[in-house]
Amino acid sequence: VIFLCFTFHMMGILYSILEYSAYPGLILVTTATFISFSVNYLKFISMDEQIEINGLTSQTVINGPSSIFINPFTTKTFHIRKALSLGPSEYCVVKNILSGEKYVQVGPKLVWLNAYDKIEKNSSGKEKRAALYLKANEYVRFIDNETGKLRVIKGEQGCIVPGPNEEFLDVGGKRQALDLKVYEYVKISNKKTGEVRTERGEKLVFLGPFEELLENSKQLAIEVDEETAVLVRNKRSGQQYLETKKSLFVPSHDEEITEVRKLVKLADYEACIVRDKSGKDVFYFGSNEDQRSFFLPPYSQLVELLWSRGRRRERRDLRIKKLDLRPMFMSFGFNC
Repeated sequence: VIFLCFTFHMMGILYSILEYSAYPGLILVTTATFISFSVNYLKFISMDEQIEINGLTSQTVINGPSSIFINPFTTKTFHIRKALSLGPSEYCVVKNILSGEKYVQVGPKLVWLNAYDKIEKNSSGKEKRAALYLKANEYVRFIDNETGKLRVIKGEQGCIVPGPNEEFLDVGGKRQALDLKVYEYVKISNKKTGEVRTERGEKLVFLGPFEELLENSKQLAIEVDEETAVLVRNKRSGQQYLETKKSLFVPSHDEEITEVRKLVKLADYEACIVRDKSGKDVFYFGSNEDQRSFFLPPYSQLVELLWSRGRRRERRDLRIKKLDLRPMFMSFGFNC
């Protein structure tokens, strides 16, 4: 206001001089120069604008609304910019080019930059970035590139933004929690401690900061019943045991399923050979009540016999695990 009053006052003086001067052309040029100078260096800043003034030794930022007279003798450059408008689900990352520090501005708001501040653009070249919204079965993991710390946020939450030095740990950002049904389970490894934990359904499973899914998928529990058993190895002790208790079997964190074994059934006229861990062969007969049906014990196997077949027994590819003890006749040919 003072500058405008001064300008109008000076114009009045110049008009008076022009009226009585012998050199009106010179006075007109001087007046035009003065008005042009005033227009170029008098700036009006709107409510959503700010002006950045680069002086001889420092930078100054003034927010609107305001009217500013730029001193041309102490100013190298200046420009007026719009404040960045962020919506409710948007954010931006601001970096101070002098200190190198970064900070995050979260909407809804107008972003007023301080001196030496610049808004960093994302990989798409945009200043505005979209915040995340998590459903009840979603989560997101961040890693801080400056400290190496990991951060996990689980749903149900809205307007989630990474820190100034954070980025997504998982490709694509947010992940779905594992929804385990009653007959499913997963094994999860902690990369920091090396521990393994087992989670079984029904439940939602969220991975922790250092956790990764083993075997890359959900596993099915084994239905142990009258005709099904599970051979299990304990990874800590190295020993095997046979699980025959009727249930949905899920191995613990230090166990693995070696084999699902079916009940061996023998007819009255059948027999088989079982070789135990010591190499001893034991015959089982279907005619014996206690041997008619059984599960193979740990470290044991059914002995498979390889017999010949054909009229001249020229093909040796008949594999037999159960022996038929009934009298049978077979044709046989030989050269004499």
